[in-house]
Amino acid sequence: MTPQPQDATGQTISPYDLVMFQTTAGDGARRHDRGLAVRAPPTAGGERLISMLLADGTEVAKAARDVTVVDRSFLFPGMTVASASDPGGQIGVITGVATKLDLVKLGVEGGEPRVVVATGVSPAEVRPVKELSLGDYVVSGTWLGRVVEVSVDVDVLFDDGSACRVTKAGDKLRFGVKNKWPMAVADTRTTVDVLWQDGTRQRGVPSASIVRTLVRSEQDFFPGQRVVGKTLSPPVDADDDSDITTDARVGVVKSHSYKDQTVCVSWNTSATTPEEEVVDTVMSTYDLARSSDHKFFYGDMVVRLLPAVKEEAAASVQKSNKATNDLSWVGHIVDLCDAQYIHVKWGDGTTSKVLLHEIAFVKQRSLYEIHQEMGDWVHDEDDHDASDDKANHEQDTIDGGSDAQDALIGRGTAIIGKVGNIVKAVIRTLSRMLLAPGKMYMLSRSTASAPIAEPAAMTENIQACSPRISDDGDCPTEEAAVAQALASHDTSDNVFNFKHFDVVQSPHDHHYLDNKEQDCGGERKWLKRVQEEWKILDTSLPDTIYVRAYENRMDLLRAVMMGASGTPYHDGLFFFDLQLPPSYPTTPPLVNYHSFGLRVNPNLYASGTVCLSLLNTFGGKDTELWSPESSSLLQVVISIQGLVLVAQPYYNKAGYIAQIGTPEGRRNEMPYCENTYLVNLHTMLHLIRRPPAGFEEFVRNHFCRRGQHVLKACEAYLQDGCPVGTLDGESLSTEVSKDRSCSMGFKLALASTVPRLVEALSGIGAKV
Repeated sequence: MTPQPQDATGQTISPYDLVMFQTTAGDGARRHDRGLAVRAPPTAGGERLISMLLADGTEVAKAARDVTVVDRSFLFPGMTVASASDPGGQIGVITGVATKLDLVKLGVEGGEPRVVVATGVSPAEVRPVKELSLGDYVVSGTWLGRVVEVSVDVDVLFDDGSACRVTKAGDKLRFGVKNKWPMAVADTRTTVDVLWQDGTRQRGVPSASIVRTLVRSEQDFFPGQRVVGKTLSPPVDADDDSDITTDARVGVVKSHSYKDQTVCVSWNTSATTPEEEVVDTVMSTYDLARSSDHKFFYGDMVVRLLPAVKEEAAASVQKSNKATNDLSWVGHIVDLCDAQYIHVKWGDGTTSKVLLHEIAFVKQRSLYEIHQEMGDWVHDEDDHDASDDKANHEQDTIDGGSDAQDALIGRGTAIIGKVGNIVKAVIRTLSRMLLAPGKMYMLSRSTASAPIAEPAAMTENIQACSPRISDDGDCPTEEAAVAQALASHDTSDNVFNFKHFDVVQSPHDHHYLDNKEQDCGGERKWLKRVQEEWKILDTSLPDTIYVRAYENRMDLLRAVMMGASGTPYHDGLFFFDLQLPPSYPTTPPLVNYHSFGLRVNPNLYASGTVCLSLLNTFGGKDTELWSPESSSLLQVVISIQGLVLVAQPYYNKAGYIAQIGTPEGRRNEMPYCENTYLVNLHTMLHLIRRPPAGFEEFVRNHFCRRGQHVLKACEAYLQDGCPVGTLDGESLSTEVSKDRSCSMGFKLALASTVPRLVEALSGIGAKV
C-alpha cells in the first residue's frame, strides 16, 4: 500500500479534503479554483495524482504537488487528530466542529458562469437532495438505526408529454436551500475544538492546521478516560498461567505525556470517598489498561434510559416521543468530565451532564456486520462493494477497537472510491474508506543456513523489508531479510547437550495432544513426507531454533526459537506446537503459540493463533501461501522467527506498512517496541516457572547462560536510556543506541519487573 499523497506544502492529503489549485480561464487568465479530493488514481510517470470533484459536478485530476489543502470539512467529534506542524507529536480528540459554506448557483445555459449566492451559510440551513448516506444514524419515534441502503429515484416529465423514471439519480443532483434553488457547495470553512492528551483545550482551530491520525494505540490515553492498573503476569509462585490481571480500582485520566509515556491518573477507591481524598498518581502507560466496564469515548452515540416508572407511564412517554419526533433521548458524548458524570449533546441541541447508569451506549458495528445480519437484499446506489465493508470490519477486529475512532482505524490511508455529490463532505458523519488488509510474506523455498549480521544492519534490513507490502505484491529481498533476522547471538558457548532436532515421546501438555482424530495411523504417503521433513529439520535448522518430533505421535511437533539481538525479542524463548493433519502436505500444518495469555506480536494472538499467509490463516497470494510441492516445516519455523519476531513488530499489523517512515509510524513504533519487550520479559517469567514438557532443562540452561545478559540489557535501558532493540548480542549499546532514548514510562514499568526477574533467575541457579 502506497503512502498518502502530499500537497505543495508537504501536508498529507486525506479523503474529502478541500484543496485549492490554479486553473486557466477561457481568456487565458489564471485563477484559483477549489475541489474536493475524492480519489488518488494511479501515478502517471511517477507523479502522484489527485482527482477532485468540483462544484459543478465535474472531476479533474491534478498532480498532488500542485494543490494545497485549504479546509478539512470531513471532521466529527471523537476523531483523533495531530497538529499539522507536529504530526509525530501528541494527538488530540475533536470535541466540536463548526462549518460555514459558500453556495453557488450553477449556470443552466452553456457557458454561463456560476454565481455565488450565499456565503457563511450553516449546514443546518441547507438540505441535500439526497439527505441520507450510508452509515448515517437516524431516528424514527423511539427507534435508533443506521442507514444501510440509499436509493433516489426521479420521475422526469418531458415537453412532449412523455415521462420516465431515472433510478439512482442522487449522484446527479445538487443541494437546495429553503427557497428550493438548486445549489452546490463551492467552499467550506471549518474550525474545530480539540482536547489534547496533555489536558489542554483549543477552540476554533482552523481545520487545515490539523491532520487526522489513523491509529490510536494501546498506549494512547485521553483526559476523562477510565483506566485500571494492570499486571502482565501472575506471581512467580502462582499455580496457573492466568493472563493479564487488572486492579479493581477505576481511575480517571487527567493528562498523558506521549514523550514520557506517562499518565496522570486520579484514583478513587470507592464511590463514597470524598473528593479531597482523591489521589493523583503519575504512572507508566504500560501499567495501565482501559477499563472494560467503561469502553466509551468522545463522539460515541448514547440513548437516555427511561426512569423506573410504571409500564403504562413508560408507554405513554414513548407514544409522546413518537408523536412529537422528540430527539432529546439520543445524543453523543462531548466530554467525559469526571469519575461519575459525562457530558452529552442531545439530538434536540441541548447539552447536559448525566450519570453512567442513566444512559446506554450504542454498540459500534461496521456496515459489513449489519449487512451480514440483514441478508442479501441490501444494495446501495453508490455501487458499494461489500468487500470494502468486510475489509474495514476485519481491520477493526484486528485492532480490537470499540470506541468511535476505532471504527475508523486505518481508513483513509489511500484515497479511493466514489463520491456521489459534494455535500457528502459536509453532511456525512461516517466514512467508508477501504483499507486492504496487509500480508505477511513467506519464503518461497527453504533457507539452510543463517549468516551472522551486525545488529545495526540487521535492524535496518528487518524494518525495511521483512514486513513490507509493495504495490506489486513482491518483496524482492525477503529471503535476505529472513536470513539476517535469524542471527541472534553466538551459541558456541552452548555447553549443555541439547540437540537441535530429536525424536522422543510425546509430551503431556502438547496443544494438539487430544486431536487424536487427526492421527493418520501410518498412511504410507503421509509417513514418507513426514520422514522427509524430519530429515530436513535434522540437517538444516539454524542455531537459534530447536524442534522435537514424537515417535508415538508423528503428527505432532514442538519448536522453540530464540529472539534475535537488535529486536525487542532479544534473549527470549518462543514455543510453538505443530500438528500435521491427515491432508498434509496438501494443507499446511496447524500451529499454536505458547502465549501465556500475552500478546507479544500482532501476528501472535493471546489465544495462541499464529496469523501467517503461509499457514493460510492470513490473506495472501502465489508464493506467500502454502505450496504442497515447495513449502516445508523448516520454512514455517524460519518464517515465524525471521518475519514475525522482527525489530519493528508494530509494522506487522495489517495495513500499517504504509506508515513506515511517516511521523505517525515513528511516533508509534517505539512505544510498541517497549511494550513488546516488557511482554517478552513476562513471557520469560512464565517459562522459568512452567517450561513446556521436554524442554525443562533447555529453558533452565538458556536462562542460566543468558540471564546475566537479560539483566545487563535492563540496566542499559534503565541507566543509559538506550532504546529497546538497539543492543548487540552481548547486551552492549551500539551506535544506533545514541539516536534517541527510551521513555520514562518504560523505565517505570521495567523497574518494577526487574526484581521479579532477579528472583526468578536466582531460583534456577543463574548468576545475577
